[in-house]
Amino acid sequence: MNALAYAIVNDSTAPELTHVALCTMAADIQTAYARDYAPAHGLLPIVVVVCAAAEVPAGARQGHLVDEIPEAPGAAAYHTTDAHGRPMIRLGVDACRGEGGSLLDAISEALDHEIKEAAKNPFVNRWLSGPWSGKKVADEPCDPVQGSPYRDGSTLLANFTLPAWGDANDVDGPYDFRGVLSAPFACAPSGYLAFDDGTQAFGELVPLRKREAIAQHGRVARFAR
Repeated sequence: MNALAYAIVNDSTAPELTHVALCTMAADIQTAYARDYAPAHGLLPIVVVVCAAAEVPAGARQGHLVDEIPEAPGAAAYHTTDAHGRPMIRLGVDACRGEGGSLLDAISEALDHEIKEAAKNPFVNRWLSGPWSGKKVADEPCDPVQGSPYRDGSTLLANFTLPAWGDANDVDGPYDFRGVLSAPFACAPSGYLAFDDGTQAFGELVPLRKREAIAQHGRVARFAR
């Protein structure tokens, strides 16, 4: 079976992000993705490698860990396309550190979040029709359930919506992997939805500063709590 390759390049100065720690993280993300996420969404499995920029395998999508993301201040991570139209991920280590708790947990959850969304919506152009008049919601499976992660092995991973979440007529569910949501197009307390008209809807626990940052910098960024 074919697999989609992701190359994680550590350009940060964080001493906690050792090669061993990142390889453990990558292996857990890869295993859980193949078991939980890929079958749920009908996607290919992934291979996640940790390497230097000069060693990125041909054709691999790149994820860069950097100290700060100047183009999206305060963002923990986001996925987009590069100058050649190829899907890519950027993760801001300082913003992840600012979330408190374990830095490795914050990094792994953010990285897993972006890998999952970039696999489902690689060119950031997929939208779902829902109960809203005149607008569609971004097909970003981790945003609505942000703040409800789960642990696999030693690695903290991002919860994600299931296909039933995007079907307004589905009354049975389940709507997300961890069972947090109870209806299609619902949003968890720390989650958010982004619409194609540039507006957003937020869970009740999303702080004002995060709402303002998302509104300013766009829907593709995962912002620190």
